[in-house]
Amino acid sequence: MRAMIRVAAAMFVLGAVGLTPAVALPGVLTGPISYGGHDYYLLDTSTWANAEAKAVAMGGHLVTLSDQAEQDWVFGTFNAYDDVTRLYWIGLNDRAAEGQFVWASDEQVDFTYWAPGEPNNAGNEDFVSMFYQGHTHSGKWNDWSDRTRDPIGITFVGVVEIAPPIQWRPADGGNGHYYEYITGSLSWSQAEAAAQAHTFMGAQGHLATVTSEQETSFLAANFSTSFSRPVWLGAQQDAGMAPDEGWQWVTGETWDYTQWMTGEPNDAGGDERHLIVAGYNHANHWQWNDGNATNLGYLVEYPVLPGDFDTDGDVDVDDIDILRNNMGNLAYDLDGDGDTDADDLAHLVEDLVEWYRPGIGASGVGTEMGDFNLDGVIDTTDLAILAANFGTVLGGWSIGHANTDSVIDTTDLAILATNFGFVASGEVPEPATLFVMGCGAIGLLRRHRRA
Repeated sequence: MRAMIRVAAAMFVLGAVGLTPAVALPGVLTGPISYGGHDYYLLDTSTWANAEAKAVAMGGHLVTLSDQAEQDWVFGTFNAYDDVTRLYWIGLNDRAAEGQFVWASDEQVDFTYWAPGEPNNAGNEDFVSMFYQGHTHSGKWNDWSDRTRDPIGITFVGVVEIAPPIQWRPADGGNGHYYEYITGSLSWSQAEAAAQAHTFMGAQGHLATVTSEQETSFLAANFSTSFSRPVWLGAQQDAGMAPDEGWQWVTGETWDYTQWMTGEPNDAGGDERHLIVAGYNHANHWQWNDGNATNLGYLVEYPVLPGDFDTDGDVDVDDIDILRNNMGNLAYDLDGDGDTDADDLAHLVEDLVEWYRPGIGASGVGTEMGDFNLDGVIDTTDLAILAANFGTVLGGWSIGHANTDSVIDTTDLAILATNFGFVASGEVPEPATLFVMGCGAIGLLRRHRRA
């Protein structure tokens, strides 16, 4: 069963001093800069409303500060951008209800960092920023009206945070798909259309289909504080059916799991034929209800093939080379252990890559390190490939690079020797085959030493 992977959206731009823009985006001073798997950007001067609109257009929101560590990192990082004094818009606001501060991302408010005496709403102040470096309360929060400058002329700039979708990893018993909550004020039909308009690593999104208790537990654990109000899921009911009949997932998956609230579905409002899940403000968070609202956000699911880094629909030698060229980049962490290294390369080759043996028309998934022609067998053909390119610097898997360094050398030969005779079908190689390998390896080493 194939797992799915999505290359996380984070791009890693390092340096705490003298930051320069990593991507030229209109209205963006610098970014992306990575922290905690999220991407952050510093916007040019604007009001809070315009900064939030820009953040949404970029795929995120004005920053949600979840703890003191994130607060300190954001303030320290963007203060180091240049020598200009600025006030930093964050996502906190009470524009909907005075005194009830919420994050623009709809995440739960678990951390605040107010300056003494704030917030005070002195002049209909609904938006929050961090005080500039050098202020008496440097870095602490104050509420303001929507403006571009403070009374002494210091400009306001927004800090954008973009969180990548979260994968339900196969290693954790998941389906490999990625999930993302998107704020909005949409009907179910609008939400499904919007979900389908989102793509990630070549995979088209759809409203999430929650088909097991395990999937519910994963989503509840990872989106437990993400949305206060209900959100749309990917199921609807045929018209004219009894409330509990005729429900279908948008993907056509079997409808054999439900998580209804007590007394639901009941079609209480009439024409309640679409599926919603309760937000964290509801006593029955993550339980279902039928609804017909027109003002909700939605949960997107992305089915992405694991290891298909070039999104061409298969996992092949191109994907091996992409991974080899991205060692250390956490966006390519296939095994989920917090780094991208030789273990990820082994996982890709041994568990995910597709092989094909032309002579007998055999094919499958998963081979061994050293199968340079990806035919599911490590034999004299692979040895010949390595021998022909021995000593080559750079290049890729198909010419004999069996590890993550840049030279085809005795290390690659040793990897091939260790796995020589492997057959993806599990057959045991003939002793004569191993003898040939030994002779070939000896000859190759002799030529290398003479050179």
